[in-house]
Amino acid sequence: MATKLNIDNIAKAAVEIQKRKMDALELFRATPVQAEVLKCDVRKFLLRGGNRSGKSITAAVRFASIVRGIPVRSTDGEVIHCRAARQEGRPLLCWVVGLALDHIGQTMHRLLFRPGLFQIVRDPKTKMWRAFNPIEFPEDHDIPQEDRKPSPPLIPPSEVAEWAWEVKSERQFSMCRLRNGTEIYAFASSAPVKAGDPVDEIWIDEEIKFAAHYPEWQARLVDREGRLFWSSWPAHSNNALRQLSKQCIKEKKEVEKGQREYVTAREEVLRMSTNPFFTKKQVEDTLSGWSEAERRARDLGEFTTDLIRLYSEYNEDIHRCDYEQESLYDKVSKVLAGNNWVPPETWTRDLILDPGTALPGLLMCAIPPPDLWDHDEPYFVPYREIYIPRLNADDMARGILETERGYHFERFFIDGNAARQTPMGFSGTIGQNYTRAFQRFGLSSRQLPGSQFFPGDPDPVARGMVLRELMRIRPCGRPQLRIINHLCPNLVEQMRETVRHVVSDEMREVPAPGETIDMMVCLEYYASRRPVYVTPLSKVRPKTDADFAFEEEMKMFGSDGQTPDSQPCYFGAARV
Repeated sequence: MATKLNIDNIAKAAVEIQKRKMDALELFRATPVQAEVLKCDVRKFLLRGGNRSGKSITAAVRFASIVRGIPVRSTDGEVIHCRAARQEGRPLLCWVVGLALDHIGQTMHRLLFRPGLFQIVRDPKTKMWRAFNPIEFPEDHDIPQEDRKPSPPLIPPSEVAEWAWEVKSERQFSMCRLRNGTEIYAFASSAPVKAGDPVDEIWIDEEIKFAAHYPEWQARLVDREGRLFWSSWPAHSNNALRQLSKQCIKEKKEVEKGQREYVTAREEVLRMSTNPFFTKKQVEDTLSGWSEAERRARDLGEFTTDLIRLYSEYNEDIHRCDYEQESLYDKVSKVLAGNNWVPPETWTRDLILDPGTALPGLLMCAIPPPDLWDHDEPYFVPYREIYIPRLNADDMARGILETERGYHFERFFIDGNAARQTPMGFSGTIGQNYTRAFQRFGLSSRQLPGSQFFPGDPDPVARGMVLRELMRIRPCGRPQLRIINHLCPNLVEQMRETVRHVVSDEMREVPAPGETIDMMVCLEYYASRRPVYVTPLSKVRPKTDADFAFEEEMKMFGSDGQTPDSQPCYFGAARV
């Protein structure tokens, strides 16, 4: 016999069932591509995509599923737990990051807390509400727009316990505490970076103002084994975004080669043209209004950095000596390959230094003798780099000795502006510090006595123009710039990846802020002074005290514990 209590319980259960049926996370159905994103548990995830590709929906659903602790389903019925197992059973501390406060209010609040993220329809057969789903139900495309309704919010008002607002009328919130104890803090990337708190999840949506904030956000995740999820269309001016994409690609290749066990960063790309929620006509009408560059970025989710590359003339397969196929070797390539990619003693050698504190860079270049030239124009061959973080002047000089044993340098070049600076705690300028270090190790050039340096051209536009001259393809089919790629990997990467500074759609002939350009700048300084071929001095000269000291050091600390007596340490101007 039904009692009043039983009837009340049945009524409450019916209400709860109906409520769940109208919950956005219960209604949502992830496409196969979205399901792969939602199932992935890596420390850093980059979801790239163009306009209307589904990336914002995917990111918002993932975040809401995590903070509420409610799984979602895929179109094939698979249950997906977005919250990691280590996050179960406790309140979470989560951050959302947007470009500015208006992005927090207009975009992130809308995605998470307002209805209409996706469409729902009443199933023609069951008469129950479900997500608009043309994957399972192709006939959904025939349902009129007036019969489609906005979905409920991913985080309904009933789940919110407390708000803190920056500007309530603009929905710009600073904190939202849910009834399950989880707290969501919102930050504008244009504001000073928040530090100190251990965080479980960080969701960055679209562009950020300062790339330097990104490492600090990563640091917030260490204590709780947290995760960072970045959803964005490929903004070419965002250095942090491009670096994350590079990391994802690099780690994937390393796993494929067996060089690492698993990836810590992964990326996925969603495309508007393959979004099943649009009809073929909708896709074609949209694509027809975009240029090729816009299509690549806004549909394919590609970084269109080649359109704003600082050195778009550069091609790593052309501006090199060590071609992948020996059939492409010319006279220069054959001489170098036959000498283990070491410039022979008849070549002019120059050294170029960018004396940074965190990443000092040193590039060595050589000019072959005229019998190897084409069109009576010299070749310029960057043949080795030293690029080690926090390397001091003495270690730099020691590294040069270890790689350049027995050869003379014709010229030393340096960043003139940096060379004139005096760091805190130093008794002299940076240039003087390197000069003293080179003197201690007996390093000198022929053209300037006392281990001194020629300054490179301080004008980045002017020196860039000279470098571009060396990259032009001549009638012989080869440029004057010929890099030994496998010995100068950082130079190759910087020449290939560095982009121009873009301000209000104006492309400037200087690198974008935040670009790593140490080795590239070394090459610019070198080209800017238009070095010429000079017949080198004899390789052998009388040893100096520095030579003997270095040999003694090699006896004590060398890798084989032996003095390489057959290769004495001869540098600098010969005493004849």
